[in-house]
Amino acid sequence: MKLKKVALIATVPVLLGGWALFRPELLFVDSKVSERAPQGMTRQLAAGNFSSDAHETVGTASLIEVDGKPLLRLSSFRTSNGPDVHVLLVQGPDASRGEAVKSSKTIDLGVIKGNIGDQNYAIPTDVDLDRVGAVSIWCKRFGVNFGGASLTRTTPSAQSGTVILAGFAPDTKVTSGAFVSGAHQTVGQATIYEMKGGRRRLELTGFSTAEGPALRLLLVKAETVTNGDTVKKSKTIDLGPLKKTKGNQTFAVPADIDLWQYRSVSVWCAKFKVNFGAAALRSDQERSGS
Repeated sequence: MKLKKVALIATVPVLLGGWALFRPELLFVDSKVSERAPQGMTRQLAAGNFSSDAHETVGTASLIEVDGKPLLRLSSFRTSNGPDVHVLLVQGPDASRGEAVKSSKTIDLGVIKGNIGDQNYAIPTDVDLDRVGAVSIWCKRFGVNFGGASLTRTTPSAQSGTVILAGFAPDTKVTSGAFVSGAHQTVGQATIYEMKGGRRRLELTGFSTAEGPALRLLLVKAETVTNGDTVKKSKTIDLGPLKKTKGNQTFAVPADIDLWQYRSVSVWCAKFKVNFGAAALRSDQERSGS
């Protein structure tokens, strides 16, 4: 009898340790969450539907920008509950299998908020979204991929040059223009949009310029920017530091300025007072001559 008691006492810590590690009860207890779609200046960048791997996983993953800040939204989402489950951005085209996730560089957005329901995850601003190709629901404790979604880049609509999430009114394109190189080769398109509530944004698409210190994006009160002297002599509005030298990006534009006076945008090196490149901003009507 004493031996049985000793064996039982010795077994209890092992059972408790196994329970703490595996947390089997989580597989039968759902954790539900319901977060609203983000409010503000919202643009969808990429999206994809989840497919199941180790556990049934369904729903949609969307990469979006809200007021210029990147965010991941999971909608109509459902997976199994489990211990130490995280949401990962995958720098690769596939997260349908655990091997694909393990062989790729990932960005951990934190522990999943719930295994059922709509939810939002902030993305660090230094993440290169152009490299993100998939999303994984990943159990870190056991190195298991519950499910994954491969992301497809959103194609701009013909009407407004952007795609707005459900529940947001379409935006109106005000002015746009192609970049012309200045001190350094600069390419891409700059477009200003008017949004619901009077908010505005400037989008850079297909954009690329040279690396440099203290690069800023300026609206310039001039018809065209021919060189750095034009920027120096003109009134400017600083939209903030350039977020990256390659890739699409968005900047908030003050709602109280006259866009028909600020006719150019410059990629400006504040340290050396150099115009890397600039775009003349015109409406579609002006370009067509109507």
